[in-house]
Amino acid sequence: MAGLHTGTPLRSVVPYLTSPPPTPPSPRAPAPGRQPSGSQTSSPDAHARTYAARLDGGEMHDTDAVFQQFYDGLRLPDYLGWNWDALSGCLRNLKWLSADHHVLIFKAADEALSGNASGRRLLFKTLLRAGRHWSFTQRPAGVELSRLAIVMACDAESVPLVQGQLRSCWEEMALP
Repeated sequence: MAGLHTGTPLRSVVPYLTSPPPTPPSPRAPAPGRQPSGSQTSSPDAHARTYAARLDGGEMHDTDAVFQQFYDGLRLPDYLGWNWDALSGCLRNLKWLSADHHVLIFKAADEALSGNASGRRLLFKTLLRAGRHWSFTQRPAGVELSRLAIVMACDAESVPLVQGQLRSCWEEMALP
């Protein structure tokens, strides 16, 4: 499966839609007198907790199945209204998950709502709005807010289609 990086920071989504994400630098030996990577430090991220949810677009045949996948994968609160606005609100909050970082792995993204083009657009816009929210949230000095990364995967031959759909949704959202 080919991957589309569509998570935080959202400002970098469009370049990733046309090329793979940059390769992280290889680890280096710590400078003399410094702790090696992976050891306990006083960094705010040293004790960060990450929650990863897996969603399967192949199981998202209709909107009820979409909401069920999110409900199960993200342990959404019982008060969730099964509609796009409620899902969008939950994705912008995530406070019920006791984690510092949230990763949403969306496999077979090209298969989600395959027979419902308008539903798929709503799904993609909901994900893009959540990513935009987490990317542009102002952080008061000294406050670390949780982060959301959304990783979408699909078969290599479907990448151009999904890229085009995401780009189109992004452009529609940018209009006044």
